[in-house]
Amino acid sequence: MQNTLIQDMERQLATMQEQINALKQQPQTPQPSTQPDPYTDYQDQIENAQAELRVIFESMCKSHKVALVSTTISIANAQIGGFANGTSTCVVHTPDDINEDAMATALDVFSNPRRIKVLKVLIGNPLTGSEITQQTGLVGGQLYHHLSILENAQLIRKDGDKYAIEDIAQLMLVSLKTAVGGMEIGRE
Repeated sequence: MQNTLIQDMERQLATMQEQINALKQQPQTPQPSTQPDPYTDYQDQIENAQAELRVIFESMCKSHKVALVSTTISIANAQIGGFANGTSTCVVHTPDDINEDAMATALDVFSNPRRIKVLKVLIGNPLTGSEITQQTGLVGGQLYHHLSILENAQLIRKDGDKYAIEDIAQLMLVSLKTAVGGMEIGRE
C-alpha cells in the first residue's frame, strides 16, 4: 500500500515538474496589473472636485462682486513633515481690502530662513530651547531673538520649558509653500 502511495506521489511530482519546465520555456512577458491604482483614482477625484469648486467660486465671486477668494484646507503635508489641521479663508472685495502695512509686517516674520527652520522643527515636536539649538544650529541670543519674534506673532507658544507651533503657523507654512511653489524663484 505504501508503495502505491509513493508511486502516486512520484507521478504527481513528475507531472508538476513537467508543468514547471513547460512554464519556464514560455516567453516571459510582464502581465499588466489588474489592480486599480488608488493614487490615480484619488487624483482624478481631487481634480474633478477642484474643477467643480472653481466653477462655484467663480459664480459666487461674480454674484457678490468679490475680487479675490483664498481658502486653504490642510490636513497633512508630507513635504514639510507634519500636520496642519484647520481651514483659513480670506475674502477680498476690492484691492483696497488689502492692507499693505499689515501684510508686510506679517510676511516679515516669514522672511527669515532661520525662523522658518525653527517652525519646521517644531512641527509635531514641542522642543526645549537646547533641543531647537541642536536641530537648527541657532544659539543663545540669536535663537531667543527668533523665538521672541515668533511668539509675538502668535505662531509659537511656550508650554513649560518647551516651545510648540500653533496650528495657524502650520497652515501659513503650507499656504506659503504652495504660493512660492508656483514662482520660478521658489522652485526646488
